[in-house]
Amino acid sequence: MQGEHASIVITSPRTTSEAAILVAGKVTGAAGVNLQGAMVQLFGERQAVEIETALGAEGAFAFRGVPLLAGVENVFDLFVVSGTGAELATSTVTIAQVAAGSVRAPGPDSATTVSRPYALDVMRHGVVTRKVLVPSGASLPIDRQTHELAVPDPNTGVIYFKVFQGFRLLKSIEAFVDPAVRPGTLITFTFTVSRDHLMRATYQVAGDPVEHPVVIEPPDSLKPTKAEVSRVKDAIERELEYLEPVKQGSFQIRFKRLAESAQEADEKGDEPKLIDRYEQFQGLHEEILREKVQLKPPLKEVEKAYGYCVMLLDEIKKQQPDYADGEIRQNLKVTFEAANAAYRDKNQARYAAHVEAIQKAQKSLGLDYHRIIDEKVPLVKQAEDSIKQGLKEVAGLLQQADALGGTFEEKARSESDQDAKSALQNHAAQCRQCRESLRTCQADLQELKGTYTGDPKAAIDRFYTLYPDIAHARNVLNQKASVLDDKAPKKESVPIDLKG
Repeated sequence: MQGEHASIVITSPRTTSEAAILVAGKVTGAAGVNLQGAMVQLFGERQAVEIETALGAEGAFAFRGVPLLAGVENVFDLFVVSGTGAELATSTVTIAQVAAGSVRAPGPDSATTVSRPYALDVMRHGVVTRKVLVPSGASLPIDRQTHELAVPDPNTGVIYFKVFQGFRLLKSIEAFVDPAVRPGTLITFTFTVSRDHLMRATYQVAGDPVEHPVVIEPPDSLKPTKAEVSRVKDAIERELEYLEPVKQGSFQIRFKRLAESAQEADEKGDEPKLIDRYEQFQGLHEEILREKVQLKPPLKEVEKAYGYCVMLLDEIKKQQPDYADGEIRQNLKVTFEAANAAYRDKNQARYAAHVEAIQKAQKSLGLDYHRIIDEKVPLVKQAEDSIKQGLKEVAGLLQQADALGGTFEEKARSESDQDAKSALQNHAAQCRQCRESLRTCQADLQELKGTYTGDPKAAIDRFYTLYPDIAHARNVLNQKASVLDDKAPKKESVPIDLKG
């Protein structure tokens, strides 16, 4: 990948049958760019990878033992950062993990095998993930396999069994279930694949005397229409507009190659190749959607500002019970939700307008708070109480972060499914991030505790800049606790995997 300040060349393999791999390469600086002290960072969200290494002699770098998800293309983000912290270059590294010995020899006597895994959307630990039904490299036919699933909570009356091959949705089976059936009730799901890739599935809810059969056409017979290909290409081009320039350039190169290959396959009537390219288009689209859009300011800052406003309203109400806060709270909530919607829609103008309204409310509430408090409580007492309250809350949240992180790590160690393990490791990593943020706040509060009497107003102002970080950590940890309690919001009505 050629960047403005440096270029990256990956020298390690792009395909492996191993569970972990060496990711290596070389960085070359542009004219006048100093690479001394530079670091290389590797991130993989689904693999829970977040590691860095110093750039070696002549720009070489290597990450050993990088874990991979089985049977899929593993995508990593690679960043080169200078000794002063400036980003010099970035690249996307894609490594396909395939089954050992899955190279297929053509010929009449060769076994028919699965090129991409067949999978089903299921719920594990409150997270929608993919359950592999048939791994890549498996020989066909696949005899009737039985999987134990369960009715999700809440039972909405409709359950979707979404069958995929790789990234491609082959069939969404709509199953109607009596809403009176209790969540957790057993569902028996079977899956069969013939030598010609024709699939048959059945589902049966415990207590229902009928087994419901479904036929799923072979992927090779599901040639995408021109409209389907055009739709996913248009979606990719729209999303590319919102990426930062470096990542945008990387994705555009991959998109252009795919588009040229798909056009060639269509012109030559090569249906298998066209189907492959269509699946790769969908995979690229999902990958782009996972990238952060370049809207300003970052959503995290807006969340902090909103949390700060709510905190100020709570404090004002304590000091002045007759303060008219109802309408202010409602307007703030509506504005914050509108800002989130604009962020999801990637509408910078709408997003900026809502952000400005929240920032104005924050400034106004701050003035009200200081006016009310200054009339009642001496500044030194205000600073003392605020710091004491902050230290107490941080101590409690640190204990919660340690406990939750340890629980997620323990569950991840005992989880055999790679996707579920990755989700649990991501939860654990977020708990660790909260812990580090809280430790920084704790150190700053301890410093204020020793100096606030000299300038209590400055100490109070400093406390207010720390409090949104504390509130953010509290919200994240509460969400993680709800995942463990299986109270996380269920956005999709898909069955629960009892083996997960």
